[in-house]
Amino acid sequence: DTRLMVAGSTWGPDEQLLKQLLEKLPANYKLVLAPHVTDAKHIGQIKELFQEFSTVCYTEKDGKDLSTYRVLVIDTIGILSKIYKYSYISYIGGAFETGLHIILEAAVFGVPLFFGPKYQKFNEAVQLVALQGAFSITSHEEMLQKCQLYASSPEAYTKVCQICKEFVQSNLGSCEKIISQLAN
Repeated sequence: DTRLMVAGSTWGPDEQLLKQLLEKLPANYKLVLAPHVTDAKHIGQIKELFQEFSTVCYTEKDGKDLSTYRVLVIDTIGILSKIYKYSYISYIGGAFETGLHIILEAAVFGVPLFFGPKYQKFNEAVQLVALQGAFSITSHEEMLQKCQLYASSPEAYTKVCQICKEFVQSNLGSCEKIISQLAN
């Protein structure tokens, strides 16, 4: 019955929003947080921010029962794309300050996507927002409403998942299309 949120490439404002969200969600929601910056200072700030929750870092997980933790902080690089496949919903960071990070790594697994308001320069994000497979949010309340909707309406959740899957499928073969256009 656990619902896993995977948040990738997060920055401070994203992490603040996710903390506020986690405070409002039922205990069966867990968070895997992969920050954009993984230095010791920032990881320490994240651990302090989420201190009210049982939190563990990926590099400290050996010998621990991860099911007893609510927050897993990915304090290494190179594994985020493999983690998205376990998500119930995904949050992609950067769209509050620096600009949205890559959303296709999460979209390919067909789950609802969330990110901040600065996404207009990213064509995939613009298209998925228009299709209602992704959602630009400005507060944790907006994301909370969607989480509550999905919990009460599996049909609504399935519909959003299908939108993301179909978007990815319809855009497969982009390299071949580009090369074909260049060759003509």
